[in-house]
Amino acid sequence: MRRLRSILFFLAAMIAVGSVFSAPSSGRPKLIVVISVDQLAGNLIESKSMKTWGGEFTRGFKTLQEEGVYFTNAYHAHGFTETGPGHSVILSGRFPASTKITQNSWSDPETGEEIYCVTDKDTDLLDSKKKANGASPKHFAGTALGDWLQSQVPNSRAFAFSGKDRAAVLMGGAKPTGAYWFDEETFTFTTSTYYGKQLPDWLTNYNKKVLSKFSEDINWKLPAHRNFNAGKYQVGTYSLYTGNNKAIHKAGAALDKGLYLRYRATPFFDDAILEGATRLIEEEKLGEGETTDLVAIGLSATDYIGHGFGNQGPEMRDQLLHLDEILGTFIEKIRSSHPDAWIILTADHGAPDLAERLMESGKDASRIDPDVWRRRFVREVSAKLKTGQAELFWKIRDPSQIYVRPAYDLKKAGVSKEKLLEVSLETLKTMPGVLEAYSGEELQKTNLPTQNDPGQFSVKERLKLSYVPGRSGDILVAFKPFTVVGDTDKFEYLVHHGSPHDYDRKVPILFLGPWSAKKILKPARVADIAPTLAKYLGIRPSEKLDGEILPLD
Repeated sequence: MRRLRSILFFLAAMIAVGSVFSAPSSGRPKLIVVISVDQLAGNLIESKSMKTWGGEFTRGFKTLQEEGVYFTNAYHAHGFTETGPGHSVILSGRFPASTKITQNSWSDPETGEEIYCVTDKDTDLLDSKKKANGASPKHFAGTALGDWLQSQVPNSRAFAFSGKDRAAVLMGGAKPTGAYWFDEETFTFTTSTYYGKQLPDWLTNYNKKVLSKFSEDINWKLPAHRNFNAGKYQVGTYSLYTGNNKAIHKAGAALDKGLYLRYRATPFFDDAILEGATRLIEEEKLGEGETTDLVAIGLSATDYIGHGFGNQGPEMRDQLLHLDEILGTFIEKIRSSHPDAWIILTADHGAPDLAERLMESGKDASRIDPDVWRRRFVREVSAKLKTGQAELFWKIRDPSQIYVRPAYDLKKAGVSKEKLLEVSLETLKTMPGVLEAYSGEELQKTNLPTQNDPGQFSVKERLKLSYVPGRSGDILVAFKPFTVVGDTDKFEYLVHHGSPHDYDRKVPILFLGPWSAKKILKPARVADIAPTLAKYLGIRPSEKLDGEILPLD
């Protein structure tokens, strides 16, 4: 009898789940567009921010905010807020602890080898200048919305198009119809042999247009009326000038890495991405059949501009106003050709402003030289354990995750892993900038947060949602708010994100579709996007999700 009751309870539960994720197929749109704006912190598109800057959104952001369902108190729940983890969450409905994408890169615990989150040595890039490893969801666990859609709705298709490979790959899921991204070697959009043997003709033709842009001078001119917070900042050995016009490329000059670093940190990069995504929709005839198609778009320029110039200066202001314009044109075009389309916008993470500008405004911000920090940490731990010159840790690339050497190396050094972790955690309490530090073993035993408000999660709980056994470090470290641990000799990464603090976690979530316009103050999580879309599409996720269904009606 007890077994029969259990079976009946299980069947009832399955029926209930089916009813949650059921909807009439007639309610499905022909086209779903999911847009991720890399590093779009939630506060950047709040009306009070733009008024402070002396400008207003009049097109894309305004349409989404005034005509869509706008979750104004939305978060990534996890602690290591980087591009790879964030994009792995958007359309999977699962935290990085479940998708297994703990950071953009991690170390192999046995060899110390750096592993990039989407690199796949068994694949190649198409049309690359040199034979190079391609990209695939090899390291991504599970599936995503596009996979559910294609498996349950006959003849549906799912694509991803982005400036970054990790955005396209991780939003694309396990097996999209296609995934494309920008290649810094060829200055064109490409894919890998995981997704196909050759580029589609439309993309080959579009790449010719992309390359033609470099036959002309490229200059980023910032209008004088947009020069908010312009100035010069000394960041270590680097002198940063903000608010000045920028010469990006001289016609005839080499298409080299220096150009790539400059170009990607301009609004022109998003122009190329969004036009390419538009070509994809048109040429693949997405939304023109009798079924539902999905395209995920990763706009990447905001992230690079934020890294290089901060998010409270004239460069970011100009980028957001430009983004407002091109999104406005894109949304109008989509709604004109696909009146029933759903358009969703969010971000993979936020970011703080430039530390030096924060200090200037009175914030308790600081910048720490990572090499100095690493050497001090290793020196103090070695001294306490009396291990001399023995190697105790793999190369500490990112102080937020520290990997100890394998047991046989520690045995040679005459120290146990348990003792090394104990001393390391004690030492971290006195290290500059450190807020909290936990061993992986402790995080593995920590319960998942039970409350729905991610703003109330403890730092430990946030790190728990980023912890992946076998990939994450043996020690996970959270630094104090507005503490930057990063290089100071080149502009591309003067600002860092990746912390468990709200300025890195809070992002916008907006749904534009058949729902009545409203602003919702109730906390939401980016992990809630995929289950919400699945519910309204009447399809079922392929695995247990961490997110919940948001109230759009």
